[in-house]
Amino acid sequence: MSVLNYTELATTERRYFMPLLSVRLRGPEGLLPLRLLVDSGAAESIVPEALLRQIGVEISDEKVRLEAASGSQMVGRVAHVQIEVPACGNHYVSRVLAVTDGIAPLLGHHDLFLNYWIGFNSSTRQFYVSPSRTRR
Repeated sequence: MSVLNYTELATTERRYFMPLLSVRLRGPEGLLPLRLLVDSGAAESIVPEALLRQIGVEISDEKVRLEAASGSQMVGRVAHVQIEVPACGNHYVSRVLAVTDGIAPLLGHHDLFLNYWIGFNSSTRQFYVSPSRTRR
């Protein structure tokens, strides 16, 4: 199990501590290191279309409509990408939604939570990641 610290993000009004997981997206044309928000409330993982194209990931015409807790909506197109998790020393292939550039990428329930046990401890500003024993 890997124990990771939350990352501090600050605005002029407030400081935030967020669980950001360092991953590498692998496509036919390369490897892209990213730090993605682990969002336990998101049904889908989302990645800006330009980042997926940068590593040669094919994006389908299948569209999925998403609605955020705030009520805002967006449409993403389905893609599949290998996601490497260096903290655990392994990887998985995930369905992700390719979204408009400018949207922050994140890891949602789809595939991440099926392949890993994720635990959060906000009081210590740490989160825990361990490969699931019941992988698909």
